[in-house]
Amino acid sequence: MPRLFSGVTARPDAWTDPALGATLGLGWPTRSIVGQTTRRALRSRGPMIEPRQRWRVFFQRGPEARDLAHSQVVERWEAALAGSALPVAAGAGQRGRVRLAFAAPVPLGMTAEREILEFLLEQPLPITEVRAALRAHLPSGHGLLDLHDVWLGAPSVASLLVAMDYRVQVHSEVGAAQRTELSQLATGVSRILAAPRLDRPHLKGGGPTTRDLRPLIESLTVADSPPALLAMRLRTDPSIGFARPEDVLLALSDEIGREIVAESIVRERLILADEV
Repeated sequence: MPRLFSGVTARPDAWTDPALGATLGLGWPTRSIVGQTTRRALRSRGPMIEPRQRWRVFFQRGPEARDLAHSQVVERWEAALAGSALPVAAGAGQRGRVRLAFAAPVPLGMTAEREILEFLLEQPLPITEVRAALRAHLPSGHGLLDLHDVWLGAPSVASLLVAMDYRVQVHSEVGAAQRTELSQLATGVSRILAAPRLDRPHLKGGGPTTRDLRPLIESLTVADSPPALLAMRLRTDPSIGFARPEDVLLALSDEIGREIVAESIVRERLILADEV
């Protein structure tokens, strides 16, 4: 039986016991700021089998799936796993139902280049077999990038998420006006990065409030030549939540005194704690 740290031992059923998983920080938490756990009926099964393998899937979401809500993305991945014939494990108290754990939902209207989800298998399989099964049944508009065989007792992927990288193409004029706009953007970026605080309007608990956005902006750059591209790494923090690219664009608009309109936003990658 694996030991996590002094005095705490990971039980084999930590993945299939939600209460235990929440207590020890194992498996998928029942709630998360950005992570979501989903379940779906696959087929009638006998007694639930203890999970034997955990797979972390890295995938991309292209333009074809850009306008899908997260619930639709979940449904398509569930259908893909159901059609793959992989021995996907069921959740506790959910006989015949599988759990998917996403590191973070992709916002509606956004493409993504390196997203992460996890699922469990009832029996260990080689990576070649799992990869082939997934590639043959990928949801439309999604691409498989990589697979990692992860220790069953490792923290949930949502709890490991520490930052997200975004690429934003900003609408701009042409010619001399475009060069002026790039200069304004660069000035605004410098002001934001130099600011000790960045208090911004924020909705919390159904009511308006303010929060300091600055701690959530790890990096922010603007291209020095057309097209006008902003690159940003935004942190996630359990105490204050996470920032959206739109939050940064609004702050930048206030800094330069004109509205900044995004033509496209791409989430380039999710950063996990063990990758920093």
